Amino acid sequence: MKIACVNLHWPRTLESGVGKKIDNQLSLWRENGNEVKLFMHMHNEKSDQTLLDGDYFEYENNDSIKELLSTEISRSRAMKKLIDSVRIYQPDIIYFRNSMFVYPLHDIFSIAPVILEIISIDVFEHRLLGFPYSLYNRITRGICLSRASGMVFVSREVSRSPYFTKFNKPQCVIGDGVPLDRIPEIKAPNNQIPIISFVGSPGKIWHGVDKLLDLAKLCPDIRVHVIGYDRSEVVATIPDNLIFLGYLKGDAYSAALARSDVAISSLALHRYQLQEMSTLKTREYAAMGIPVIIPYTDTDLHATGLNEILEIENNERNVLNSANQIRDFAYSMRGKRIKRNEINNLIDSSVKEKQRLSFFEKILAQR
Repeated sequence: MKIACVNLHWPRTLESGVGKKIDNQLSLWRENGNEVKLFMHMHNEKSDQTLLDGDYFEYENNDSIKELLSTEISRSRAMKKLIDSVRIYQPDIIYFRNSMFVYPLHDIFSIAPVILEIISIDVFEHRLLGFPYSLYNRITRGICLSRASGMVFVSREVSRSPYFTKFNKPQCVIGDGVPLDRIPEIKAPNNQIPIISFVGSPGKIWHGVDKLLDLAKLCPDIRVHVIGYDRSEVVATIPDNLIFLGYLKGDAYSAALARSDVAISSLALHRYQLQEMSTLKTREYAAMGIPVIIPYTDTDLHATGLNEILEIENNERNVLNSANQIRDFAYSMRGKRIKRNEINNLIDSSVKEKQRLSFFEKILAQR
């Protein structure tokens, strides 16, 4: 197959979670005998991070209300250039993560069958951006969803949502995976006081980093390390056992996680009205062997029966209600690790990408 992978609106870097996912997908598709090219529609934010290899179509991104019209014109021009480039490439199939519509995105559906990757229920997600964006998304979301040849969902819960089932498209559920061959297993540290690590990003309210303040206060005899945040980004009185390590990458990132007895996943998916997800960081923790606390239903790791996985409730009070349970779990996991052979088939991206490619072939055969 000749596959065009399209990324909309955001520059994807080799260090970001989504960037790592896309880079790994493209590599595995090529290893399975396919020709692949990435087309990235992105705002022109300058960064010292390395972008994924592909063709870039940049637009001006102005936050000012006065500049809104010029931003949208620039965005649309970049989109038209991307579509023209994809048309020249002549792919057999097009794959992209469902995103807010930008004119003339609808033209891409005349080039080849389009498969949309659905991460969340966008109607709920865009409510958090304010009324104008929420209304615009509601008005335009059907333009792409109605034209898609198929949909790939990262969780069963989202796949069953009437916001998507009403379009009656072929679908499959493939939880996110990680490349086990690129992630080393790490030995358990020898910590007397357990360390619970959390990886997050500022501005992502579903990460629930605010709840770590409660955890640290309620459990003064554990240490909580937060990767991806600086102390200055949290407006609150911070207890001494809550340590913000800032943005880390490469060896520094791996070393920080290697010191962990336990890692914790996103704490506030309920703020997006979600109960199930297959987050990349959870898979990364598990691949390293780090025992993990999951505050939601994980698409692949739910009810495994493994002692090294603790599932807690998914609501606004989940940390307050489970603080003692989290504390006891952290102490009980000192010196322990998840055995990879117990989870590899559940989270290995090489397995998942074969499933995805099989779905692509099925869609092509139907046409």
